[in-house]
Order: sequence, then C-alpha cells, then structure tokens
Amino acid sequence: MKEITELHEKAMDLAEMAFIVKRNNITESEKLFRQAFEFESQAARLMPDDPACALTRAILHRSAATLACDCREYREAERLIGAGLAGHPPEWVAEELRELYEQVRHHLKSRLEAMVESSMESEVIIGQLRYADDVSSKRIIRLIDERGYSRDIIVPPGKMREIVRPLWGEMVTVTGTYHGDEILLTEIKPLAI
Repeated sequence: MKEITELHEKAMDLAEMAFIVKRNNITESEKLFRQAFEFESQAARLMPDDPACALTRAILHRSAATLACDCREYREAERLIGAGLAGHPPEWVAEELRELYEQVRHHLKSRLEAMVESSMESEVIIGQLRYADDVSSKRIIRLIDERGYSRDIIVPPGKMREIVRPLWGEMVTVTGTYHGDEILLTEIKPLAI
C-alpha cells in the first residue's frame, strides 16, 4: 500500500505542476500531465481488487482516467473507468465515473466523426520501412523517403507482424488515408522497381 500511496502522491504533485505551467508552457504542461497519468495509472493497477478497498480503488481509477483525458488518451480513460466501476464502488463515486465516461464518449465520438470526414483524402508514400512500434497505444510504422524525411503511418490492429517481418528495411509503397493530421495505413507493398 505504501508504493501505491507514493505513486499517487507523485502523480498529484506532477498534475498540480502541470496546471501551474499550463498558461505559459503548454508543451511542458503536457509532459507533466503524461508523467502524472503514468504514475496514477500504475497506482490504480497496483490497487488490490478487494471489497475493503473499493472506494480507494475507484477513486484512483477515476483520477487516472481524468489524467488520461488530460493527455487525450480517451481509450485508456475508457478502460480505467470500466475497471473503476467493476470494483463495486460506492454509488457517489460510480456516478462520477459514469459522468466522466460520458465526457470520454463525447471525445471518442467527435474523433470518430473527424476521422470519417477526413477519410476521403488519401496519400501514397514511398520510402524505406525503418521503424515499428507495436507497444504504444498507436501502432506506428515510419518510412524514410528519398529526401530523408520520415513519415509516421498508423497500422490497423493485427497487421503489424505481417507488415514488419517481410518488409523491414525494404523500399515500400504505402497508401493511407488521412484521419485528422494522421495517416492510417490502407495498403503496403514492396516498391516495384
């Protein structure tokens, strides 16, 4: 329990600093919110699923979900809210979690609508596959084009292994659609020479 308390206190200190610097330095504020979120979500994960701890567990999950929203990690916030509600919290905390879920749902719906709106725009990118990240919340590959510029492309779920293994280091042609300012992979193939 001591480790959970220490993680929570670090998270709250970082969140407070993030609010203080937000007016003058948004980049630093975002970095502090991200660190606070990481500490608080870790504390929430460590909290035992014990009926005697239901209140504390739910509050930690609500706090971690709120920080996830501050980081625009709405899917992670959704998961944390679900975990907080699953622990049978007192009704007043459950209601706060439900209200937070409605906010998260609104953001997710808005993001989806923006993706649908912008999905008409597509782009073809030619470059060498030099980076892959299947661990973070976004599955990303990075191509380096002939001019040395890098382009990040989001990979649909379940596709990373079939792309990276056969095409690593190869010149490829990627077709993707814009979703806001991000490119979502629709097709990748070796460059025909």
